[in-house]
Amino acid sequence: MSERRVIGFDRELRLEWLDGVASRAAAGDAPEVVRPWLDEHLADVLGGKGRSGNRGKTVTVLTRIWVNVPPRCLPLRNKAVGLLGAGDATDRLALHWAMASAVYPFFADVVTVMGRLLALQGEVERQAVIRRVVEAWGDRPAVSRGCRAVWHSVKGWGVLDEASKRGLYTRRSGLPKPSPSVLELLFEALTINAERPQAPLRDAVLPPGLFPFSASVSSRAAAPPLVTARTIRAGLAPAAGEHR
Repeated sequence: MSERRVIGFDRELRLEWLDGVASRAAAGDAPEVVRPWLDEHLADVLGGKGRSGNRGKTVTVLTRIWVNVPPRCLPLRNKAVGLLGAGDATDRLALHWAMASAVYPFFADVVTVMGRLLALQGEVERQAVIRRVVEAWGDRPAVSRGCRAVWHSVKGWGVLDEASKRGLYTRRSGLPKPSPSVLELLFEALTINAERPQAPLRDAVLPPGLFPFSASVSSRAAAPPLVTARTIRAGLAPAAGEHR
C-alpha cells in the first residue's frame, strides 16, 4: 500500500504528549532513546505492553510525528524544532498541526473535511466527518477508528467549541494567529503530500485544513503565494443531503 494511503494516525494524542516528544526532538534525541522514555512517561495513563499494545501504538504515532519522521518530512521537522523555543502556545499547536499533517496524509484529510464543513455549515459533528472521509478512504473499520482518533485529538487540543445542540461543534472563537514563520511552515506542510494546486490565498482566509488558525495581512505576506494540498479535492465535496 502506498504510504499516502496508510492511515497511521489511529490514537488519540494529548497536547502535553506532543510537547514532550517535540522537546526531545529539539534536544536531538534518537528514536531508540525517545521510545522508552515515552513508554515510561505514558505508563500511568495508557495500558498495554509492547509495541502492539495501546501505549506502544501511541508511542509509535508520537515518535513518527517528531522523531522518527519519514525522510520526505525531515527538512520540515528540522525547521519546526528550530521554531519551538521561540513560540508561544499557539505556535506550538500550529507546529504540531503542521507535522501531523505532513507525516500523516490521513490526518490532513480528516481536518480538511472538518474545516470544509465548518466553512459550509458553521458547525460540524463527528459522524458527518466520518462519512465524508470513508468516501475517500474506503469503508473500513480502520478508517472510522482513525477518524475518531483525529476527532478526539483535535477536540482535546481546544480548537472546537460546543454548539447549542448536543454533538455539534463550532470553530473555536477568537482564532489564534501563529507567528509569520510558523504560518509559513504550516503552508509548507500542506505541500509535502500535494497532488494538485490550490488557489492562491486571499483575504487572509486559510485553507480548510488549517481551520483552527487565522492569518493577519502581515503574516500572510510571509506565506508562499501558491499552496498545494492534495486534501483540497473534489472527492471531499459535500455529501448528498448535507448542508452547503
